[in-house]
Amino acid sequence: MTDDERAQHAAALRGLLYLACPDAPATAITATAEAIAQRAEKTPRAPVPQAAELVLPKTPGLTDPLNLAGADLAGADLTDTDLAGADLTDTDLTDTDLTDTDLTDTDLRGARLETARGARSPAGAVWDSHTRWPAYLASRVLDESDEVEPGLYRVRGGRNNFADKFQRLGEVDEPLRLRLDVALPAYDRIGDTHSVAVTWGQIADILQQRGEVDEALRIRREVALPAFEQVGDTHSVAITWGKVADSLLRRGEVEEALRIHSDVALPTFEQVGDTRSVAITWGKVADIHELRGEVDEALRIRREVTLPAFEQVGDTHSVAITWGKVADSLLRRGEVEEALRIHSDVALPAFEQVGDTRSVAITWGKVAEIHELRGEVDEALELQLERLAVNEQLGDMDGIAAANWHVARIDLSRQDLEAAVPRLVTSFQLFVQLQRLDGVAVVGATLGQLLLAAGERGQARQVLQASRAAAAKIGFADVVEQLDELLKATGDGKGPS
Repeated sequence: MTDDERAQHAAALRGLLYLACPDAPATAITATAEAIAQRAEKTPRAPVPQAAELVLPKTPGLTDPLNLAGADLAGADLTDTDLAGADLTDTDLTDTDLTDTDLTDTDLRGARLETARGARSPAGAVWDSHTRWPAYLASRVLDESDEVEPGLYRVRGGRNNFADKFQRLGEVDEPLRLRLDVALPAYDRIGDTHSVAVTWGQIADILQQRGEVDEALRIRREVALPAFEQVGDTHSVAITWGKVADSLLRRGEVEEALRIHSDVALPTFEQVGDTRSVAITWGKVADIHELRGEVDEALRIRREVTLPAFEQVGDTHSVAITWGKVADSLLRRGEVEEALRIHSDVALPAFEQVGDTRSVAITWGKVAEIHELRGEVDEALELQLERLAVNEQLGDMDGIAAANWHVARIDLSRQDLEAAVPRLVTSFQLFVQLQRLDGVAVVGATLGQLLLAAGERGQARQVLQASRAAAAKIGFADVVEQLDELLKATGDGKGPS
């Protein structure tokens, strides 16, 4: 018997043992199934010793989640059964009666429930594109779920989701504390290496949101990646590598970010058949091409690869995001009216329909930029201020920095330096904190020029040197040339060392 066959045998036994001994400790069911599977090629002369534990009572208060991954529970009567926290990955639940069954916080990745009866939306459960929901439940589960990682969803609610609730409300410090002080010790205590890795990844996401890019990058490389590799979760390894690439891109390491997305993450997602993550990764590749000025190639990828893929899997939210990026590319090619039409008539209504406030605010900003290009300054300012208010409410530092920059540009067009300079300072400082090198380069060039004109040569030199270093790192040659000239005017004829 091969290892794969033995694993399938153990999964089937776990299901049978659970149905026969539903009140047995979960650890006893798992241990007994593994022991029988290991002896599958021998004629049994006596029960395996682990079977004696099946008659023991469950220990009150002990975390004892069931492992029913891959089990065949098809047609079973699970009415009023407590499966909370169970691992139901790839479990066959077809034709099962799930009336009043507690599926809170279960892992339903790849589970088959399409013909299950009586199922309710399972609070806190995780699922993916391979999960097969009953037709009567699918739309509700989708509406009540959040995407926690590319291709991975969690139904809102559950028993351990306080950090998620705070984060959806725009809080940062409290979710970080809960994950560091509550979730990690709990998962460590029960030896749940996979959940430890997931939690460290969530901590890295929060740190990156707060601008602590280097620490986020360290955690992903030194903690999350080895943990996912240890448990053999190839899919999560690929997701984490993608986030490493995102962090590197924010630090200006463009070529390495492109290499990781193209040569590491993308082949893995293609290998496991994750169409949605393939589309997401191609979108990131397109973003890098656009950053390098290769607008036609970015536009081709979005139109010919990412849009069809997202439409294939029915991901309307990602379709809207991709259309917005198509509009950005068209705007860079000078197709202003078509870009405005897509943002206003395609992307914005889609984001409003799904309640994605942050993407609505971003789209307002893009529409405002087009109004500004057309000389409709009042309309542009109104939209940018609305965007800024939403960004501040959400605690979106990147959005706050971008909105302040665009409002400052409008102030400058009206010669209102008193209003513009504080906004430029805020924007520049946030972009530095976030390590958004494109923002540091562009905003710093304008701020440094204004400081120089005001006679503040020392401050101007510091800002312009930081701006030049950022522009050089991401290949903004024209900006570098402009900054070199400005640095000469500060008395720094050599530019930054």
